[in-house]
Amino acid sequence: MCDNVANYSEAFNNCANLGDPILIIGGGPKGAELADYLASLGKTVTIVERLRKIGLGLPTSIRFHLEKRLRQAQVNIMIRTEVLDVISGGAIVKARGAEKELSGFNTVVLAVGRTPDTALNHELKELALPVYVVGDASRPRGVKEAVAAGAGIARQL
Repeated sequence: MCDNVANYSEAFNNCANLGDPILIIGGGPKGAELADYLASLGKTVTIVERLRKIGLGLPTSIRFHLEKRLRQAQVNIMIRTEVLDVISGGAIVKARGAEKELSGFNTVVLAVGRTPDTALNHELKELALPVYVVGDASRPRGVKEAVAAGAGIARQL
């Protein structure tokens, strides 16, 4: 990696100090909502998304209004664009079969892919305590699914 690269959590927790303009790699729910928030702070934002739409995974009505706000804020949205490499101040991308360098960004935010955080689960199992794993500690998913899983375990106890 290079300087001025942040993950979603780092960027969200430090929005005011992010350099402008900002390149967000990943236009799923987190990347699109972060872009919306950064644009509301007056930041210049570009989203690069591999899929055909941004915000996939959000309810359709929420995604509709989010896309509308992003257009109004003049967020540059690049769909069907694959990131090949992150470079200083940008990324190398591939769209429609052609490679292109995106440059001139002060901050690059990685809002792609999630993996479960299982560290606490392993520590508790070593103590021979009963452990019930839900939410992102089980597998990456939304809050709704995590709450439902927790409620299901609570009913079993």
